[in-house]
Amino acid sequence: MLEEAGLVNVARNLTSIVLPFNAYANEFKLYFFDSGLFISMLDDEAAKDILNGNLGIYKGAIFENAVADCLGKKQLPLYYYSKNSGLELDFLVRYKNDIIPLEVKAKDGNAKSQKQY
Repeated sequence: MLEEAGLVNVARNLTSIVLPFNAYANEFKLYFFDSGLFISMLDDEAAKDILNGNLGIYKGAIFENAVADCLGKKQLPLYYYSKNSGLELDFLVRYKNDIIPLEVKAKDGNAKSQKQY
């Protein structure tokens, strides 16, 4: 499995935002352990643009992958919430008995961290 080989983090989609997460997890998406692996899969022109600082349409995916990589390195299981209506939470982390939603946004300017409850 790619996850066991140390190439990807697996994030599981939750059908409901309720603990325990594993009871409500079904579909999944993959994040690379290293954003460089993600970039290396793109065509040469896109990879060249990104390396020159023009992240373009890949900006959100690169930032989301970087957050998944950090959470994975903290050995936190990855979960997300997505509904057909368009509602999505990028990551849900369990801290003790609390559910912490994390939303990754890639904007122009300085990076910001925001914690909301």
